[in-house]
Amino acid sequence: MAGVGFLVGCPGRVFALALVSSKGRGSTLSEFRYQNRGAGASEPGHSVRSVVPPEDTPFLLRNHGVPSLHEPCPHRCRSSTRASPDRYSARSPQRAQHLEGRIMMLWSPQTLSFGVLAFLASAALVTASAAQQDAADRQRMVQEIDAMLPLAAGTSGVARLSPRVRAAMTEVPRHEFVPLEYRSAAYRNRPLPIGHGQTISQPVIVALMTELLQLAKTDKVLEVGTGSGYQAAILSVLTREVYTIEIVPELGKMARANLERLGYGNVSMKIGDGYEGWSEHAPFDAIIVTAAPNDVPPPLIAQLRSDGRMVLPVGGFDQELMVLAKHADGTTTTTVIAPVRFVPLIRE
Repeated sequence: MAGVGFLVGCPGRVFALALVSSKGRGSTLSEFRYQNRGAGASEPGHSVRSVVPPEDTPFLLRNHGVPSLHEPCPHRCRSSTRASPDRYSARSPQRAQHLEGRIMMLWSPQTLSFGVLAFLASAALVTASAAQQDAADRQRMVQEIDAMLPLAAGTSGVARLSPRVRAAMTEVPRHEFVPLEYRSAAYRNRPLPIGHGQTISQPVIVALMTELLQLAKTDKVLEVGTGSGYQAAILSVLTREVYTIEIVPELGKMARANLERLGYGNVSMKIGDGYEGWSEHAPFDAIIVTAAPNDVPPPLIAQLRSDGRMVLPVGGFDQELMVLAKHADGTTTTTVIAPVRFVPLIRE
């Protein structure tokens, strides 16, 4: 009997190679038997095929589904002797068929479709969860506004939000109108920077000024000072038409993009000096000014319809929120609501 053998393994684990008679055809490697030398006990053989067996090799020695030397060792060890790819490349038809089946299973259209659907479903769940959290934050914001309004009820006459304004404040996503770095604070009762020295007013002021306008669904409204577009979006929900003016070009472009992206289609805007109003679309049923001029702009009074109302802050360092009512004979009366702090109205 003639034969050839060698050992492969890693510390504590050795694969012993058995010998088989060549019968004149050259040595035939038939079986590796795994032996855990460190444990001192042999386990059932972990068979590894090496070469194509001769035709007269017993059937049981013909490699059926056992791993080749080129596959990773199940115990993460490496062979100290590298096998030639040409010499040890044979693979049984059963093994090849098995691997092809696994590849087909992993890359089949059905599997890929399922993966894509699972990913989309996960993304939808995350989006839905975020939307639910935003809605809950808006509800909490409105509750805080309701708790604060009675403090100014003596002069404003607004002790609680009306159902229409409450619905608008609950619906409009304020976080969509603030920069990304401030979105976590979007539903806190505080003003936030929107760039270029301007701010978005705190929610309680937006709600109060909106209530003081006493809007009807058929009204046409002028807003001076678009900012990022949040107040215009509130007005859009409550009225028929909104015209808004922003003097800072960068803010005007941002506001227009926000309003268009969110679908507020009844809002028209332009970049210009809001102090002069928008005479082409006058008269307006209501006018709101979101920055403080030193006095009430006469052009805005002229563009206000009889029996209309204008809400605006007035003053320099010391500012007051006012309501101006225009009567049928063209005269006006003003009511001071509360001391406030707004950015100054910029002129061209």
